[in-house]
Amino acid sequence: MNASGREKLLLQATVAVVALGIAYFLLFKPAWTRWEEIQEQRQTIRQKTERIRDLIKRRPEVQEEIHNLEERITSSAPETLESEFNVYLERVAERAGVTPSSVKMLRQRPLRDDFAEIVLDVNLDCDLARLTDYLLELEKKADRLVKISRLTVAQTGGRSRAAPLSAQMTLSTVVKSEPEETAEEGAGEGGQPASGKGGADDAD
Repeated sequence: MNASGREKLLLQATVAVVALGIAYFLLFKPAWTRWEEIQEQRQTIRQKTERIRDLIKRRPEVQEEIHNLEERITSSAPETLESEFNVYLERVAERAGVTPSSVKMLRQRPLRDDFAEIVLDVNLDCDLARLTDYLLELEKKADRLVKISRLTVAQTGGRSRAAPLSAQMTLSTVVKSEPEETAEEGAGEGGQPASGKGGADDAD
């Protein structure tokens, strides 16, 4: 092969290499990058789908856990929780020098982590000064967080500061629902009292 033929062959090879390089950077590489992105997206979608399927499978279990939690909270005697709040409000009323004319349980709403919200309706018949003291005891001096969601005051006497008033308010607080004890207190092994003697003393 003469020099002219070798030059043509070299030129053709160079053109082919350049064409392959151009095709790689303009066609193959973008297509490959796009394919990798699609694969990553498919993997992400697959993982999300698996998580959703897992959540769907665990839905009955989660619902049962929520139901058990609600039962544990509501299983505590409402009278006990209400009485605890009542005793606290009695102490507040005593410090303020008033006596509620009525205290009524409105609702008990279960919350998370064995807590419950107690809502009471309280009526007071007193003058403005006593009502102010009562509200200050609830808002400033109270050792428990109490929310006043409703307060209605009506005059029942004259227009002086010492005239009797009728105050109706809705109070709420959050209390801890203590779980019921399953074991008898003070019981020893075999159901025998822990501090008692195993049997009668022998006769002399």
